[in-house]
Amino acid sequence: MTNKKQDNKLFNVGETVQVWDWIAADTVNDPDTLETHGAVGVIARRSKASDVHRGDQLGKRARDCFQVAIPNRGLVHVNKEWLRKTNAPVRDEMIRTLVNLL
Repeated sequence: MTNKKQDNKLFNVGETVQVWDWIAADTVNDPDTLETHGAVGVIARRSKASDVHRGDQLGKRARDCFQVAIPNRGLVHVNKEWLRKTNAPVRDEMIRTLVNLL
């Protein structure tokens, strides 16, 4: 069995990541599963305190978050605990999403 949490939670701009809800991965049809669970995207940047998520500024929460470009979802703020590095290829739609939104 592998450790689910990564030791290195630093991500670089342009790096491919997967949103992974560790809790939901162990359950079936959990209504609290992250909407983007399983989605692959590209790190756009670290979140800023002034960024808005669901109508509220991130404030101090931003220090643990990254902005991720996800195809068909746009730029999404995700806490580092819900991200994992992946070797999935960067698809054209990920690049277009990132370029169009920045």
